[in-house]
Amino acid sequence: MFLLYAKFLKKSMVALTTVILFLSPLAVSARLPNDPEYARQAAFWEQVQAPAAWDETIGNGAVVLAIIDTGSDYLHPDLATNIWVNPYETPFNEIDDDNNGYVDDVHGWNFVENNNNPRELGNGDLDPDAVRHAAIGAGLAGAVGDNNRDGVGAAWRVKMMLLRTIDSYGYGSSFKVAQAVDYAVQNGADIISMSFVGENFSTELYSALIRANQAGVLIVAAAGNHDPRSEGNLDAKPLYPACFKTPTIKNLVLGVGSVDQKNNVSVFSNFGSCVDIYAPGENIYSTEWYDLAKGFSEEFGGPWNGTSFATPIVAGAAALVKSLRPAWTPEQIADVLVNTAEKTVFLAPKGEAELAGRLNMGAAVKQAKNSGGEILPFSSIFYAGKNQLWRYDILSEEKFLVKSFAGATLVDWAVKSAAVKRQEEGVALLRRGSYYYLNLFWGNGRALKELSVDLEKEGDFKPRRVAWQSDYLERKFMVEFYSPRFKQTKFVTISATGERQGEMLIAGSVADWALLNNGKSLAMATLTKKVLNVREFDISGKQLSAMSFPSVDKIVDFTAGNLFGGGSDQAAALVLSGKILKQFILDLPSQSYRQEVVATVKGAAKLPAWKILLGSDQDSGRPLLLRWHPGGGKFGVVKPDGSFVTTLNLANLAVK
Repeated sequence: MFLLYAKFLKKSMVALTTVILFLSPLAVSARLPNDPEYARQAAFWEQVQAPAAWDETIGNGAVVLAIIDTGSDYLHPDLATNIWVNPYETPFNEIDDDNNGYVDDVHGWNFVENNNNPRELGNGDLDPDAVRHAAIGAGLAGAVGDNNRDGVGAAWRVKMMLLRTIDSYGYGSSFKVAQAVDYAVQNGADIISMSFVGENFSTELYSALIRANQAGVLIVAAAGNHDPRSEGNLDAKPLYPACFKTPTIKNLVLGVGSVDQKNNVSVFSNFGSCVDIYAPGENIYSTEWYDLAKGFSEEFGGPWNGTSFATPIVAGAAALVKSLRPAWTPEQIADVLVNTAEKTVFLAPKGEAELAGRLNMGAAVKQAKNSGGEILPFSSIFYAGKNQLWRYDILSEEKFLVKSFAGATLVDWAVKSAAVKRQEEGVALLRRGSYYYLNLFWGNGRALKELSVDLEKEGDFKPRRVAWQSDYLERKFMVEFYSPRFKQTKFVTISATGERQGEMLIAGSVADWALLNNGKSLAMATLTKKVLNVREFDISGKQLSAMSFPSVDKIVDFTAGNLFGGGSDQAAALVLSGKILKQFILDLPSQSYRQEVVATVKGAAKLPAWKILLGSDQDSGRPLLLRWHPGGGKFGVVKPDGSFVTTLNLANLAVK
């Protein structure tokens, strides 16, 4: 059984010493929000140098932070924009659209009442402070910043997945928490925040947390509070989940204690080796549960005290780091938070274990942004063969079967975010008889859903290629159709729920194409009388720009990405001119380009081995180009300017 510390750390129940404001000096350029309640939060945000962190990043919606607590108020006006929405679930249709075992789980799941409403309070007795608990934590982790409403969270931009495992009187079970952890992992969470403790070691929860860590999820948990008259030493009396440890995983759980505004460990905060970092946990103001019909009339309030509220501050800081370093492991994120923490003061008898430091968001985010490290262009590469989709893990040098499309023909496929997100997402264009389908799946092969392609609306046009047409905030696809009879190409946008959202019609056939600027425009490559023509169209079909290059015999490959580091994408093409293999990087709006000779090709039989992919440079975040060498199974990794970085040996690997 877990007990929420909202139960006995209410506003009026903890006697604190006189508060002396401790405001760390701020840089002149420090970013401050326009939110009206920020003045009541300024002391603790500026204590952890949050404005300096916000100078570097305010986060982004690619990072998913799961809040495991009493549920939360997803309708709250200062939280709603940052609430996670399951992109593969159609609301209120009573169907498990994404095949994850949960029907209509739009914002998360309620494991207490076992339904899809994490905002439900239940039918029994409730403790108003326990009800407010999760909304306070969500606001500290990710209330929308700079929107002129209430206050701010550590991450102004994030997506919070709401998982209710604690009832409205402050109690919960380890079994339900373990279920919630597994749900968070399976549905793409990057970070999990838990503001509760229990006395009993739970094998179920321990195993779930290990699975989460192995899946790349950072776990942040409260150290818990004690009566100021008792000891509070977690080494003498461990509490969980903060004290879960394993010899093979560093920081399986990032345990969080509380400090006052002078960096003294709070008189109520537990301490010991289970606490990895401290954060402000006194005189905390944040969003509150807001529901006038049920007597909750305050959108924002405080002061609140407890490690429950220090924890989401650390989780939100982790989300900022993750937004800058999406490929970092839980250990790397925990290390940068812990290693940049500042000294704390412990007002207890001598002889206690050395204490952890107090969070410094500004220093952690800056170090993450400036960190070098090993270049890891791709975490994995996907490739297809014989109606099967495979994945090659670069670190382990192992192959894994992702999907086998038995009874269907794999026409085309695309995988999204393989370079930057822990959990890739894929779409396969399949043909069964005379019917076509879009099969959606996670990068680990787990099925999401399948959509039927409505051919009645397409007439003589048949689908032949598919691509993602969206950034991390949306899920929609562009499907290419071609009509040999009319010699026309049609591009149709289809949402993840199967809705047809638009189309464009182009005369002639297209050799290859790629989407630019998160699907806002389309670059098409054609070859006519040895002239390479690359044209850019907006989604309505209006031509925006065009470039041509003579003496091209074959288009070998074509892709797009932000290769110049500016505000728009560029197209990249590998072409054959005689025996010379060339690479073009084209900035269509400015009509500028970069040309590079890649190799001399001795025979046309070698051409299928050449492939161009995009990776990410961990040092700069700039794209890298991975070029498949036609011998020995090697990728040459180069920067957009053509300078060589390294070679990846991927023997016997064929890629799409």
